Amino acid sequence: MRSKASVINAFSAVFMQAYLMLLNIISRRIIFNSLGTEYVGLSGLFSGILEMLNLAELGLGTAIAYHLYHAFAIHSEEEAGRLTSFFSKAYIYIAGFIFIAGIGITPFIGKLMKEVPAIPWISLIYILHVCDTAASYLLSAKRLILQADQKGYYLSFSRIIQQSASLIFTILILNHTRNYILYLFMRIGVHIAENAFICFYVNKRYPYLRKYRHSRLREDERKGIEDNVRAVLWVKIGDYFSTSIDIILVSKLCGVAATAIYSNGMLIITSVRGLMNQMFQAVTASFANLMTSEREKSYEIFKVIYFINFWVSSVCSICLFYLLNPFILLWLGKEYCVAESTVMILCFNFYILSMRNSANIPRQAGGLYIYDRYASVAEAVINLVSSTILGMKFGLDGILLGTSLTALSVQFLTVPYNVYRRLFKVKILNYYKRFIFYMIKMAIAGLFVGMLLQYAVSDNTLIKFILSGCICFFGTNVCLFFLTMGNKERRYLFSMITSVCKKR
Repeated sequence: MRSKASVINAFSAVFMQAYLMLLNIISRRIIFNSLGTEYVGLSGLFSGILEMLNLAELGLGTAIAYHLYHAFAIHSEEEAGRLTSFFSKAYIYIAGFIFIAGIGITPFIGKLMKEVPAIPWISLIYILHVCDTAASYLLSAKRLILQADQKGYYLSFSRIIQQSASLIFTILILNHTRNYILYLFMRIGVHIAENAFICFYVNKRYPYLRKYRHSRLREDERKGIEDNVRAVLWVKIGDYFSTSIDIILVSKLCGVAATAIYSNGMLIITSVRGLMNQMFQAVTASFANLMTSEREKSYEIFKVIYFINFWVSSVCSICLFYLLNPFILLWLGKEYCVAESTVMILCFNFYILSMRNSANIPRQAGGLYIYDRYASVAEAVINLVSSTILGMKFGLDGILLGTSLTALSVQFLTVPYNVYRRLFKVKILNYYKRFIFYMIKMAIAGLFVGMLLQYAVSDNTLIKFILSGCICFFGTNVCLFFLTMGNKERRYLFSMITSVCKKR
């Protein structure tokens, strides 16, 4: 049952993210054609600022998720009801805080830009971005119920409908009116409508939740949540300053135009990373359920997840390295392509950070955030200082190199330690041995694909891109297949896939 739920959730999450990636690409092209580069750069900057305000969520969702996984694993309706009631009330306060704090930052927006673009109503545009972010929290508490109950595929379906409607309205509004403010009003309305639909559906599917809507948490539950929230808060602060702060530094040190070019590349990379995150997040509830009932078996399953993480990260990193600029050339034009050195650093950062996905599953399922909360803060300081210093000297590449240094620093040590030593009670050296072996195999596959790409020759840009894409994808997978012939986790994974196919 757990395996089936994991497969369904993972498949639906990956399909949803791939579909959303396509919609985002289309939407970005429409905004470029209708409004120009500066609006895209401005939107990227505001998104970076609002990610900082999202820290107000304090990791509450992650902390509650940990407790909800347990509630559904032991089939406790009362515990699930109390947690949902608390969560719903807390998110109303969070939405209000984000709105008030976001409005308070408005007078300082111009200080975060190297030069202020000649765009009318910049403050109003920013305020509408704030409203959109705050609105995303309203009525959203019920989402975690579906995730904890291993029904995440319903969320995937809802998100697909929401984004499809948003794209249709985007085409109608921007192509006919070129009014960015009207477009932002539309986004807010669509977000509220989606959350209202999910709230209605959860109330209907889990009617017992309403019975406990006025219930309060027990003292031990509240204390456990407070401890986890404090821990996850530090982690979220660290994650923000380790990754999301980059776009603000690019805006301040390089300008809004550079921010637009950088955000184009990052849109593709973050979409692929989001696709991977969705896939691994989809199995977290099942893994937490496994840890509750069969803790010893969880380490063996984790090694299989780690292997899958390596394989998917390698395929995505190699494809991004060779295909990012060819895609931007087709999508937006040559003037929006990213420098080759920048692509190399972006893909290196992508690989290092995406390899954390497997460790983050037992980290969240086992409630381990409390053990490395200060490590996240140390990592944040390292990234802010190194990215600022290197950015002032080397520009965009310097900012990204600062992120590279950060990715290989504190959490690269603490997260595996906590997972291996505290949770699984095994030697931490096992993690780093596998990490090095996996990275070597990824590099070999990348060199192999690079040699094959010499044969992707065509005068037609689209045909050459398609040929290159096929070589990158199939070449990487074939190479990894032979490089991992003796891997025990690979044999387990392939036997499981074969078993599932035979049953069908």
